[in-house]
Amino acid sequence: MEYSLDFESEPGTLIVTVSGAGSLEQLLAYQTEYLSDPRWFPGMKVLSDFRGFDSSRLASDDVRAIAASNNLRADLFGSGRTAVVVSEPATFGLLRMFQFHTDAAGFEQRVFYSLEEARKWLAETPG
Repeated sequence: MEYSLDFESEPGTLIVTVSGAGSLEQLLAYQTEYLSDPRWFPGMKVLSDFRGFDSSRLASDDVRAIAASNNLRADLFGSGRTAVVVSEPATFGLLRMFQFHTDAAGFEQRVFYSLEEARKWLAETPG
């Protein structure tokens, strides 16, 4: 799995691009990297482009483990919106499962097939 973190293009928004086949360990590692970056702040908006991501190596237990990790680190994530863009129905389904398991921690996230729709949603005022 490869990924890039762009803190510069859109102030107040982290743009993540993920591609290739990913594992539980790799997904947790990239989140740990951006959460420890000095440019990160709790509540920052995140636009994650997973259109090139291959989720075939992930199982539902992996999704639950990532969600549990995020729930434990909820204070580091803060209350910012996260939009994830996908191209495959299987990845969409796994991310909806992730969303279900993190809703109680107060995360506001959505999964999209359209980058344009994701950007539009991120720009809206929550509420």
